[in-house]
Amino acid sequence: MEADAVAHPNNTEDMEWYAKVKRGRDSCQNSPEKAPKLARAPAGSSAIPTANRFQVLQNAQDNDSHPQDHESTEPENSSGPTKRLRIPPIILKNLATHKVLVELLEEHCTSTFTIKPRQDHAKIILTTPDDYRIVTGMLTEQKMEYHTFSLTTVKAQRFVILGLPANASLGHITEDLAELGLPVKNITQIT
Repeated sequence: MEADAVAHPNNTEDMEWYAKVKRGRDSCQNSPEKAPKLARAPAGSSAIPTANRFQVLQNAQDNDSHPQDHESTEPENSSGPTKRLRIPPIILKNLATHKVLVELLEEHCTSTFTIKPRQDHAKIILTTPDDYRIVTGMLTEQKMEYHTFSLTTVKAQRFVILGLPANASLGHITEDLAELGLPVKNITQIT
């Protein structure tokens, strides 16, 4: 009869024994360590079981977004990394004398600069966008041969206007954009 009970467990005690001995595992209801991780509460915690496990996070965000009267309402600095503005170098060709260039830059620049002389050109590295604009303007006025990359803030903006009728006049569109203060370089009608 015992062999029959082991082979075909009928009651819950026999089933637990069968699972423990034959399958090598315990019942999950009896030991909290064997319970699923979501069902376990850490020892000593004051966690409240909720239907939505992310509700605690939502409540914390609601509390943060509504500061109390005694708390400061000034914006905090973001914890993310700040993007550093990269100013492109100016490559000056056919430099006659290094001394003249240094005097011009000291006269016009408001912050520090670096000049790296090369065999046939000089590389000017500036630290502020204002100095970059001043120096490129000065070099253009004096008709000195140089090349550089444009700042991202100076790059031309391009727009696509959707929903215009096919028979719209390009001259009328140009006038409307000029009234809005947008510089118009080229208009292409795509049909």
